[in-house]
Amino acid sequence: MSLVGGLRDVVPTPPEHRVWISRAEALDTLRCTPEELAQLVAAGLVEEDGRHDYCDVWNVGLLSGTGRSSPERIMIFFARMLKSYGADWVSARAYEIVGWAQCPRAEHCPSSEWSAPVLPDVQWQHEEIQAGRAEWRGRVELTGNTATVRDPRVREVWDDLLRRYRFHFTPMTLSSDVAGTRHRGVGDCDSLCQVLMSELLDRGVAAEQESGYIFGGARLGLHSWVRLVDADGEVKILDPAMALLSDLFFTPEYKAFCCGSGSNRVLRRASREGMFAAHPCVTEDGRIFYEFTLRSIRPGRAPGPRCSEGAG
Repeated sequence: MSLVGGLRDVVPTPPEHRVWISRAEALDTLRCTPEELAQLVAAGLVEEDGRHDYCDVWNVGLLSGTGRSSPERIMIFFARMLKSYGADWVSARAYEIVGWAQCPRAEHCPSSEWSAPVLPDVQWQHEEIQAGRAEWRGRVELTGNTATVRDPRVREVWDDLLRRYRFHFTPMTLSSDVAGTRHRGVGDCDSLCQVLMSELLDRGVAAEQESGYIFGGARLGLHSWVRLVDADGEVKILDPAMALLSDLFFTPEYKAFCCGSGSNRVLRRASREGMFAAHPCVTEDGRIFYEFTLRSIRPGRAPGPRCSEGAG
């Protein structure tokens, strides 16, 4: 494959939903040369005043097969974590977690008022407020479970979704558009969950979307999945985004795991709005995202900063 080959499989972001990034950001995301970016533009990658659409660029990288783009590197990290099967995906894992939020006014921020992130499984142990920035440190233990969906109605909807759709990075303004996702045949975790829940409801199956974060590297990424009560009375998890990505980067075993099982790499959030920090400087047209990193606590190692941190 190639970057131009990846572009052929990209469903472009509708013009009214584009989020522009600079040429430098596009080059950094794709890890490509200016000549390669020019070839992409000649092949149809949208360019306007030297800018490119964020999701189009990320989708080109995801589908390119070069192995060097930012989205591929994230997926390769996942693939290393998921190469072993079974207990590794569900066993209890302890992590140190750091969360932070940064005001766009930086050191000129006039307020020290911040709200700590609401993550049901996290125990925050330390808070530090500086000019324009807040940071929280704590720990969390994540555990998954292995299960299989029994309800034939759910299996039918699931199999149909995996046949008809592909994963694409999608702007937040488009994720909730179920009709648009159906028309385009591509979507991210949010939009795929919306379609899945709509199809399940049409068959009389109640389901709810849950949101949180997924451990795909040091920094956590936003993620969504579907929770429902199966025919056997047990709660099951459906993760359509990771199942579709399994065809590109992971294993058939992990794809099957996504139909019913819960991963120990997923961290719940109290609400969808909980991804944004409450802060007096936040305006109606701008939001401040919480950011998080996780670091495994190995048996026998006390939590705390690494010895090399701060060393010259």
